[in-house]
Amino acid sequence: MEIKINNTIKEIADFATIQDMVAFLDITPAGTAIAVNNAVMPKAVWPHTVLKPTDNVTIIRATQGG
Repeated sequence: MEIKINNTIKEIADFATIQDMVAFLDITPAGTAIAVNNAVMPKAVWPHTVLKPTDNVTIIRATQGG
């Protein structure tokens, strides 16, 4: 299915959970925050939250800098 991730259309598996998407995109979960339709999703719900084609996902990764 296609979903919007950070304003870009991406193809992921049907019935993918947030955790599946993170693994598919090869994202390190540590330091990563994910919002689905502007609602921040705690890491505890990632394995249980199934994404839908209408979802708008925002992925934010912490970076170090100064």
